Amino acid sequence: FEFAFKAIPAFENVAGNFGLMNRLKNLFTRKPLRAFYGLDGTRVERDHAMVLLTIRKSLDNSNRNRTWWNLTDEKAGFISEALDNRQLEAVIDPIFSAAEVFARERLSADLSDRITREAERIKEQIRRLGKRNDMQAFQETTNLQMLLLSMANWRIELDGIGFLSVNTIDLSS
Repeated sequence: FEFAFKAIPAFENVAGNFGLMNRLKNLFTRKPLRAFYGLDGTRVERDHAMVLLTIRKSLDNSNRNRTWWNLTDEKAGFISEALDNRQLEAVIDPIFSAAEVFARERLSADLSDRITREAERIKEQIRRLGKRNDMQAFQETTNLQMLLLSMANWRIELDGIGFLSVNTIDLSS
C-alpha cells in the first residue's frame, strides 16, 4: 500500500484572516510524505520505496489495461483475492495506523526547525508590539498569538492511499 500524508496547521484558529492563512500555507506546504507498506504491515525502506514510487509514477494512461489496471468498480475484486478474501478494512486499518505513526514522527522531525524559527520571529514581533499601547497593536498581537496556536496544533492528514502490486521486482540490490 502507498500512503501519502501531509501536515496541516490548525486553520480554524485563524479562520477568515487570509494573510495568516497564507503565512501558514507557506510554512506547511510541502510534498506529501509517502510511505509504502507490504500486505504484512512491514514498512518498505526508503530506497526501496523510491523504486516503487518511480514504478508507480511511470505508469501512464497509454498503457492502462495493458501493463497496469485501475482496480476500481468490477476489478476491485482482484484486491480481495490478493488479500486472501479478508476484509479490506481489516487489512488496511492496522497498516494505516502504523503508517500514521511513522508519518507523524517524520513530519514532526521535518517541521520542527521551521516551526521553531517562525515561532521565534512571531514572538519577537509580539514583544515589539507589547511596547505599543494602542488597539491596532492589541489586535495584531492577538492575531499573532492565534498564528502560534495554529502552528503548534498542526495535525497530519491522509492525502491519498493506493494499492500497488508488482509481479516481480528484486529489491535486494
